[in-house]
Amino acid sequence: MSPEPGLSAEDPPREMAWTVHLAARQPRRAAVTCLVCALVVGAASRVGDLPLLPFAAALALLTTLSDFFFPVTYRLDAEGVASTCLTRRRHMTWPQVRHLYVSSNSVRLSPLPKGHRLEHLRGMIVLLPPEGQEAILEGLRAWRDWYRSGRATVPKPEGQVANA
Repeated sequence: MSPEPGLSAEDPPREMAWTVHLAARQPRRAAVTCLVCALVVGAASRVGDLPLLPFAAALALLTTLSDFFFPVTYRLDAEGVASTCLTRRRHMTWPQVRHLYVSSNSVRLSPLPKGHRLEHLRGMIVLLPPEGQEAILEGLRAWRDWYRSGRATVPKPEGQVANA
């Protein structure tokens, strides 16, 4: 890939950030999901003498479905790929990214060798917005290739000592 206009081959790719809100894009699915959640919490309230069970069920559903119900912000920068949703933050550094698997609305970043039996269970899924998908894919590939080329180094976490 050639560098962006105004950038030399030695310059790092540009940082990118975008937000994806699945529930806003799919209101029918959001309504059905809310109905199912209400039914589950209602059923939990009818089970025995456990007054905290409906709250636990609601919390479990909210935590599990937070990436659907709330906006997720993604960021590509020199440190890696990060996603933030409510209080959860996921991060994957560029040296960890071995493969990119592109589908219609997302990209799976895999840290495992191609064909590894656990590959579909590990890594990070990056959701793509309806517009600008090609630019984001170019950005992902540019950052991955930047670190593979050896032109950049990843800062070590505090307290980690380099091997002598």
